[in-house]
Amino acid sequence: MRQKRFTETKISLVMKGEPEAKGGKMQEVSRQQVQRLLFRADARLVEVLPEPDYRKAHLPGAVNVPFDDEFGMHVQYVIPDKNTPVIVYCADSECELSPKAAKHLDKLGYNKVFDYRGGKADWQRAGLQVERGSIEDAR
Repeated sequence: MRQKRFTETKISLVMKGEPEAKGGKMQEVSRQQVQRLLFRADARLVEVLPEPDYRKAHLPGAVNVPFDDEFGMHVQYVIPDKNTPVIVYCADSECELSPKAAKHLDKLGYNKVFDYRGGKADWQRAGLQVERGSIEDAR
């Protein structure tokens, strides 16, 4: 019997429409891109709305780090590795908290920052699951 030798090659596939981090530049992403990032890139999902809004409903697995004066300190506690892909979101596309939080993450030196502008409203309109109640936050 002949033995075959295989050379291991690491192949990185980027699917069509999959966001690529731009090294310190925040990027807006769609619901589909959020799902791919969560599945493939072990991204962290961060809701930047106040705690009462988070308790009512939040995306599965999201942590609550409200965008306030202590955001920078709290987010660095929750996500200390600045190479971790971070997806921030808020209520809907009209909410300005997630773009502000994303820009702040860029300034803090996070390398893979994504803003899900459609936010919680877009997720729920698509009929996707949300979690309620329990608080998982940085405080």
